[in-house]
Amino acid sequence: MKLAERTGQNVVGLRRDDVYSCIQKFVGKKSFSHNTKIAYQRYIAEFYMWHCNKHISELDEVDVKVTLKDLELYQEFLTDRYGNASVNQKMACLKSLYDSLRGYGCDVEPEAFVNLERLNEHSSKSCGLLTWDEVEALIALAINTRKGLEKALLIELAAKTGFRLNALLELRWNNFVRINGVYEVRTVDKDKMHVKSIHGEFYDRLSVLKKEGCTDSSKVFGLNTKTCARMMRELCEQLGISKDRNITFHSLKKCSMEEVKMMTGDLLRAAHQGNHSPYTTLKYYLKNQNSDPSKFDCLLIGNKIDLSVLDGLSREELLKLIKSADRATQIKLVGIIGIS
Repeated sequence: MKLAERTGQNVVGLRRDDVYSCIQKFVGKKSFSHNTKIAYQRYIAEFYMWHCNKHISELDEVDVKVTLKDLELYQEFLTDRYGNASVNQKMACLKSLYDSLRGYGCDVEPEAFVNLERLNEHSSKSCGLLTWDEVEALIALAINTRKGLEKALLIELAAKTGFRLNALLELRWNNFVRINGVYEVRTVDKDKMHVKSIHGEFYDRLSVLKKEGCTDSSKVFGLNTKTCARMMRELCEQLGISKDRNITFHSLKKCSMEEVKMMTGDLLRAAHQGNHSPYTTLKYYLKNQNSDPSKFDCLLIGNKIDLSVLDGLSREELLKLIKSADRATQIKLVGIIGIS
């Protein structure tokens, strides 16, 4: 069967094997170098796994139809993982693919790429930071959406572990192990093992997903990256968070690190919380000092601050405490007093 046949202005639909052969024909162009062919094959496979959760050999013609909104969501997803130059390269590959698919007779619209804004490669803007109060507000909003419990728990787990989205979506129930009253969580991300802990109470809430059949028997979450990108955008809009802050799912990881920094005052422990590669000596220190999962820093996130320790202080002791505080704290306290 031919790749496609045209009758006047009509385009005859393609079979599944035809879609795959079109993609392979594009990737196999003689003008592409060996390395380019390998890279393009990977870029295309990554896109369709994100777009419709299918391998390229499983695609039907309807799967290769994309809109500008699809492309913007994918571009947003990529900016959480790569620099702007890499994102532009991946999107350029897809545009070239769609130009070729149209030429091969596929019923696609390469024009969607024309209106896609190219990212500025000289001023890459990182994702913004969420406060813990904002994370709790996002969780409360998510509960009332479709698959609300699953989405809310995903947001909370991301903010408390610092795990990236892809690692969380691959998380399985056998990745949780109870140790010393908490649950150790292990996941592999970028070919590296990462270990965090969550409280038993949180694990019990997560277990509801399995009990209620929200996901299959092995995976914790049944969502995909496209749904999660849309979720964050819609929840931020509802919460009134400005687009200028560039809040994405990756912002939950930043919140996780900021919480540890605020609770411990230690930048290096915050880096460890974010799974950033520390110096060898720091890795050795953390391994020996925090080998017990019940002592992991991520268990501090979201804990209520016990202010009862202030009840017995005299006026003089309170003033001394305030005067010894850092400048930012003093400014906040003076501002609160001024407002009241």
